[in-house]
Amino acid sequence: MIKAYYIETSIPSYYYETRTDTRIKAMQEWTKQWWDLPKQDCLIRIALPTRKPHNS
Repeated sequence: MIKAYYIETSIPSYYYETRTDTRIKAMQEWTKQWWDLPKQDCLIRIALPTRKPHNS
């Protein structure tokens, strides 16, 4: 069974960060390292799934 993981949107945003602050650059590097890790038998999603309201 494939597991789905939902990650908070600030995680991928660090991948494209343009600020040069040392702390920001470290977070950017951690983000790149995380995305480079093998992810087998799972599905990565950036946003939470939405449900159609009952009233629609």
